[in-house]
Amino acid sequence: MRLLVTRPVDEAARTAARLTALGHEPVLAPVLDIAPTGAVAPAGPFDLVIATSARALLPSYTVEAPLVCVGEKTAAAGRRAGFSVAATAPDAERLADALLKDASPRTALYLAGQERRADLETRLRAAGWRVDLVEVYAARPVAAWPRDIMSALAEGGIDGILHYSPRSAELAAKLTGEMWPRLAHFCLSPAVARICARCAGAITIFTASQPTEECLMTLIGEHRASLGVKTT
Repeated sequence: MRLLVTRPVDEAARTAARLTALGHEPVLAPVLDIAPTGAVAPAGPFDLVIATSARALLPSYTVEAPLVCVGEKTAAAGRRAGFSVAATAPDAERLADALLKDASPRTALYLAGQERRADLETRLRAAGWRVDLVEVYAARPVAAWPRDIMSALAEGGIDGILHYSPRSAELAAKLTGEMWPRLAHFCLSPAVARICARCAGAITIFTASQPTEECLMTLIGEHRASLGVKTT
């Protein structure tokens, strides 16, 4: 299948390599540009450092405190940056649950992106934590896809599209336009699938059994035959 990969460039290349190995033809079509903000972190000290994305763990933000984070990828990035990883959770909600099991409020430096849900810091602050937030990077929507991608969409040369977050799915829907309902949509989670269903009437939607890229790749393989599309 010929598949649009909507992840930012740094992550899209890895996904494209996996798709190629499985016999598909990936087309890199990022919907977001990632850029550091240059924000300065306060001096501390802190009991913990919090990160929900590996992108937030830039070398300039290394702090002498244990790291608690979302996802094994973020944990691995933290170790490479010199952090001692104290805890990892699959999502921000469960990370907050784990942190709030400790009855005593603590101080934390939260390294985050500008575009995010505020649930994590809101819950911790409501429980008496001091959370110093530093917006390390910004994820800005691209204005348009290159002409060759738009031509391939218009000519029916794209079979499907991979979606990794609700926000990126919404942006992809705007960029794809009237071709959106004609594509197969492979979604990382039910939340992403709901956005795909809501935007412009997409009807061919598949959702990974778990929110991991491994499960997403399995999903694509499972449904290739049902879509009647041969691999390249």
